[in-house]
Amino acid sequence: MLEIRTYPEGKIMPNYGTYPGETVDGTKRWIEDGILPGDFLQAVIRNDLTEACARADQYNIILLPEIVAWWYGEAPAASWGSPGRVKEWKKFGGQNGIDREGTESSR
Repeated sequence: MLEIRTYPEGKIMPNYGTYPGETVDGTKRWIEDGILPGDFLQAVIRNDLTEACARADQYNIILLPEIVAWWYGEAPAASWGSPGRVKEWKKFGGQNGIDREGTESSR
């Protein structure tokens, strides 16, 4: 059973159970803790389709449209989509870092 948390805006955490393929662990570490995944997923989260295709293995190349659709529909918008967003998400330490910062600033 997945642990359900909410974002500050009230959005439910991503449904990792619907994630296509085997890169879900790297996806979860990235979203929750801002830990950069492998080269393929880094290309996906930077929204670099050419690099994602070049880095994909034989399984992920087939699943790439589903993986991108999952990111579009499930992941926090601030966690992916451009190199700048990736840099900022890493700097904050993912959703857990953002949550900690919000908790500390409200004290």
